[in-house]
Amino acid sequence: MLSGLKKNTAPEVSEILYALIKAVGPQVQEVFRKFAELCILSGKIPKK
Repeated sequence: MLSGLKKNTAPEVSEILYALIKAVGPQVQEVFRKFAELCILSGKIPKK
C-alpha cells in the first residue's frame, strides 16, 4: 500500500509525513495501522 504512494505528498491532518511512515520498519508501520484502526472504530480522532 505505501509503495504505491507518491514521495512528495503533503502531510494530512496528523502532520505525519509520508516519508517518515515509509522510512520506519514494518513493525512501526503496523503500530500506525492499528492506531488508525482504533481511531476509526472509536470515532475519536486526536487533534495533536
